[in-house]
Order: sequence, then C-alpha cells, then structure tokens
Amino acid sequence: MKKNPKSYKKPLLMGLLVLALLLTYFYRNNLINFFEKAKQRPSKSATSTAVLTSLTSSNTVNKDAILSKGSKGEAVRMLQKLLNDKHRQNTPTFTPLLVEDGKFGALTETMLKKYTNKTSISINQLLKALQ
Repeated sequence: MKKNPKSYKKPLLMGLLVLALLLTYFYRNNLINFFEKAKQRPSKSATSTAVLTSLTSSNTVNKDAILSKGSKGEAVRMLQKLLNDKHRQNTPTFTPLLVEDGKFGALTETMLKKYTNKTSISINQLLKALQ
C-alpha cells in the first residue's frame, strides 16, 4: 500500500532546510563578498551630482521635451542613463540595465514606470522625481 502524501511533508521540509543550510555554508564567502560590494557602492548624492553635472554641460538637448515610447535621440539616451544610475543604486539588481541606445522602447518605458509611475516624462521632470 502507498503511504499518504501528507506523511512525506515533514521529512521533505527538513531535507530542504538541511540543503539550504549546506548551500549557505559552502557559498558563505560568495554571500559575504556580495553584501560587502553592496556596502561599497557610491552614495546617492555623489552619483546624482555627477549625472547632474554631465547633464547641465550638454546644451544641445531640450530637457523640457516630453519623451514617450517611440522617441529617439540624445534626450532619450540621457533618460536611459539616469534610469540606469537609479537602478544601480537599488541592491540587489536582478533585472538587467537598459541599453543606452537612444531609442525609447518597451524596456525603457517599463523601467520609467517602475521608478516614476509614468509612461512619458521630460528630463527635468525625471531629475525631480529621482531626487
């Protein structure tokens, strides 16, 4: 006769717990390095200051133009750079960074919505929202 599946529940959970503990023990150095790297990231103000300096030095881009899906150009590239900088500050980052290609596509829109809850925005509005 077969045993009731509920009778396997406790041993299965205990086995998974032991497996998790063993993996944690053997990969403890990797885990320590991961969390130490997260502590060594630059501060938010240092990154924001560097980005603001680079943005204000560029006079060729209209920072008040509204960017939305389908937009292209240097302003979109700046938008992608700002979103990537914000994304790097959030640890751990499981989702990939945007490709800074100057094309406002679905991935750019998704990341913009993640940080601002908007689907279209200007550079100046984004700078205010990210601070």
